[in-house]
Amino acid sequence: FSLIPETIQHRNIHRKTGFRKIESAPLTDHIRADFFLPPKSKTWDARLDKAYGHEPGVVRWFEKNLRAEDVVYDIGANMGYYGVLVNHLHHGVEFHGFEANWFVNYYQRLNRDHMGLKKSWPIIEKLVGDKDQGEFIRVDTYIRSHNGPTIFLMDVDGEEVTVLRGAPELIRSGKATFLIEVHPKDLADRGKTVDEVMAFFPKEQYALSYLPALREAGSVWSETISAADCTEEFFLLAAPLSKPRY
Repeated sequence: FSLIPETIQHRNIHRKTGFRKIESAPLTDHIRADFFLPPKSKTWDARLDKAYGHEPGVVRWFEKNLRAEDVVYDIGANMGYYGVLVNHLHHGVEFHGFEANWFVNYYQRLNRDHMGLKKSWPIIEKLVGDKDQGEFIRVDTYIRSHNGPTIFLMDVDGEEVTVLRGAPELIRSGKATFLIEVHPKDLADRGKTVDEVMAFFPKEQYALSYLPALREAGSVWSETISAADCTEEFFLLAAPLSKPRY
């Protein structure tokens, strides 16, 4: 089995695992979408069972702010939930799904192809970081041969600092709004801090907002965040002052 090429191994595993399609899942009060996922996924079953079941404050932000001309980068795209969402808000919006996990990428491809979006939804099966080497790529490097993002979404489980170190040109340009899920405990495991993440976005250039309790239905964006809320996962919104969306 170890001698079989990796791609064939993956194909065989997915053939054995299979997939399941949830039809007309309620993403918001107004959007229902088909969604492909593994046969057993209790977490996602719960999230797709009701409107705003996944990161409600972020979903509502996209409802309010996404434009048809936006280019969305999702670093840590997983199965492509946000790709499905943004393309139901504006069909054909350019979405770049960065996901290094070959297993979940299978489902991202199913979700993309089901919507007929191969051209506008590239899937980048690489690790995003602060170097261009092997399986790693820097955001700034990728942008040189692709349209740059106007919305930069990220969920990388403690590698926030590493990814942002690879995007200094994008940050300085002020062309993108950043939506970053910050993982304080995972950062600490890597010897990093929340303050290091914040430091990438100077107040002279970016307005910062915070979404604590990011999975709770009543969570709302705020211009401040308590020390206690900074110890648990939260979303950071860094909006360039030069291009306000509000």
